[in-house]
Amino acid sequence: MKIVIIGKGKAAINCLDVLLSDSTNHVLVVTTHLDMAHAWHESLAKFSLEKGLEVIFDPGDINHPVFIARLKRFAPDLILSVYADDIFKEKIIEIPRLGCVNVHPSLLPQYRGTSPLIWVLIEGETKTGVTFHFINKGIDTGDIIFQEGLPISLDDTGYSLHQKAAGLIKQMMKKFMDLLAQPKGLPRKKQKGTVTYFAKSRPKKNFLDWDVPASAVYNCVRALTRPLPGCYGYIKKEKVHVWQVAVLSESQAPQAAGQDPQPGLCLAQDGKFLVKTNPGWIQILEAGVDGLVMSGSDFLEKHPLNPGDVFEKKPPESSSRKYIPFGMPCLGKEEINEVVDTLESTWIGTGHKTMLFEKEFASFAGAPYAVSVNSCTAALHLSLLVSGVGPGDEVITTPMTFAATANAIIHAGARPVFADIDLDTLNIDPAEIEKKLTPKTKAVLPVHCGGVPCDMQAIQDLAARHGVTIIEDAAH
Repeated sequence: MKIVIIGKGKAAINCLDVLLSDSTNHVLVVTTHLDMAHAWHESLAKFSLEKGLEVIFDPGDINHPVFIARLKRFAPDLILSVYADDIFKEKIIEIPRLGCVNVHPSLLPQYRGTSPLIWVLIEGETKTGVTFHFINKGIDTGDIIFQEGLPISLDDTGYSLHQKAAGLIKQMMKKFMDLLAQPKGLPRKKQKGTVTYFAKSRPKKNFLDWDVPASAVYNCVRALTRPLPGCYGYIKKEKVHVWQVAVLSESQAPQAAGQDPQPGLCLAQDGKFLVKTNPGWIQILEAGVDGLVMSGSDFLEKHPLNPGDVFEKKPPESSSRKYIPFGMPCLGKEEINEVVDTLESTWIGTGHKTMLFEKEFASFAGAPYAVSVNSCTAALHLSLLVSGVGPGDEVITTPMTFAATANAIIHAGARPVFADIDLDTLNIDPAEIEKKLTPKTKAVLPVHCGGVPCDMQAIQDLAARHGVTIIEDAAH
């Protein structure tokens, strides 16, 4: 059987493992690149490559005509989605002979659409499960094949629940393959209406909200605790991650907080790190600052609290950082009007504006002529070719640049030779260029970095002495 499997983590690996136990299955894997998988997931990409399987990495839009054509060439009997059903459109659903099947956590016993495992923890659910169902025209609208329940314990975290679900999915996958092999095919059970499950109190951007009951704070922390990203807030402008908490009973609640303490108020009492919620109190058992994880008592020793300190959801405005944008273009109405004028002319290829630009640029540069191309990479490549650079030649350039500088040299058939930079300007150092010159050196390719020009007088002098061409990369 020819099967396409789409996924990225442990649950998808378990499904693929079952598929590979039958040597008659031919599998095509669609997954994310290795560096795109969550750090707490096991990588389907890595697993598949180690098995020598055919893998399509991150197609972006799997409903794109090019990807649809690729799937049609593979001619699958079945497409199996593991937690990825919301990306399917009608054209892809029509491709497999037996249809598209999705595997996804869902609240049970009554099927109510997808319920991501972190969300069910945040909402305090005590049971979830996994559903195998067909994918029809919309998310979670297809007939159910079968479901199995998954109890949630108070000790479960988002990570542990994902691992438990992945284990359950492996057992269900074996049952699914048995059903697939039966002459009558896969069973279908109509849904009695679908209600997509959305958590009402899930945290946004992992901010800790203290204006909720203590039990809700506890659920958010355990849902997102390590190795997941974790919940956090700010104390005295410092970002603090909270990894483990305990809910205090009424008898354990501190009495020194006053009549009506505000949510988020922090207290240090008997070596315990306490925070007010609404209603209730929680004790922070484990917290982290700057990547360091420590107990609540150690936190208090290293970061003593002042009376009235509050665990803020967001940092005060005064602590926000202002950044200098990198590479932000300066586009005004003049540029916008030129683009609109070009589009309205319906002439968007090489035309009179291109020729006018080349003429004016040549005049500005003091050159007899100029040629415009689609990118700096193309300009560098052509400049190398017209300078006679080719196989066997060397071109000296800087390592402090975008890869395209060296790529253009390699594309011309030559070898890039790196000369070190001046630490004050970050530009290539003329003295280092001279050290790298050999009889094979055909050109020098300096890069003006960050708007600071290279020492071109020195570079021109050494180039003239040694008879090499200069090609300037001014893209930066």
